[in-house]
Amino acid sequence: MTSVHRIALGPETTALDQGRSAHGRWRWGYQHADAPETGTPIPAALRITQDADRLVFVMAGGPAAAFLADRMVTYLWTRESLNDDWPRDLGAWFGDPEQWDDVPPVEGRTGFICGRLERNLPGGRIYLAWLGMSGIRLLDRSNNDL
Repeated sequence: MTSVHRIALGPETTALDQGRSAHGRWRWGYQHADAPETGTPIPAALRITQDADRLVFVMAGGPAAAFLADRMVTYLWTRESLNDDWPRDLGAWFGDPEQWDDVPPVEGRTGFICGRLERNLPGGRIYLAWLGMSGIRLLDRSNNDL
C-alpha cells in the first residue's frame, strides 16, 4: 500500500515535525528564508511518497516550489529503478522541454533537494541530488553537520 504525504512548508506552518514509517523514524525541520529584495518569505514545499519498499522526497524553495516538488516526486516515484544512471537521468529529464510546457509563469529561481531510498535491494540504496539550495545540510542524530 502506498502512503502519500503532502506537506507544504512555509511561514504559516509548524517548523518541526516527526513520525514513523516503514523506513524508520523521520524528522524534518524548516526555517524560512526571506527574499533579500522584498523581505517576503520564500515559498517552499516538501513532497514525500512512500511504500514499504521505497521512499521518494523532494524539497524545493523558490517561486515555483510547489509545482517543481509535485512534478519531481511523481517522476522519481514512477521510475522503475535508478540503478547506475543517477543523476544523469535526472539531468536528461530536466532538459526535456516537453516536461515544462505547463509551467506557470514565475519570476526567480527555484532550487531543490531530492532523494530516493530503496529497501528492496540487498543492503538498500540511497540517491540524493540538489541544486540551488546552498543552505541544505545533512545532520546526524544530534543535529551536527555530517
